[in-house]
Amino acid sequence: MLSDSIMVNVEMTNAKNAENQARNEAVIRSRAEAAEERAKAKAKKVEEAAKKEMDTARRVAVEKSATEAATARVMRANENAKKVAAKKAEENAKKVAAKKAEEKAKKVAAKKAEEKAKKVAAKKAKKAVPAPPIDSTRDWSTAHLFGL
Repeated sequence: MLSDSIMVNVEMTNAKNAENQARNEAVIRSRAEAAEERAKAKAKKVEEAAKKEMDTARRVAVEKSATEAATARVMRANENAKKVAAKKAEENAKKVAAKKAEEKAKKVAAKKAEEKAKKVAAKKAKKAVPAPPIDSTRDWSTAHLFGL
């Protein structure tokens, strides 16, 4: 009987040891699972943070690109406005110069025409035969017939 009770004690000890070992393994397994869950959660947070950083970087790049494009448009608009203003000023200057030249040409032509008319008139005056004295007693109604 003694051997039976020892055997029972050994079996009970073995059962307790097995139970303790199973409990320890369960605790280790649960701690490992918890650690794995924490690692997954941390990895997910890191991934989300990286995604946010990428989104922010992408948004900043797009905004920068949009800003650069807007700046380029403004610069082109300014250049175009300058070109248009310069062209308009040049056209106005040409118009003013042409108008002045035309006015000057007209004045010169008028002056030359007047001088020429004076010269011609002077020449004609030199060549002109003095008119015969008018005879008040004569009947001038038929003078045209005789070339007078």
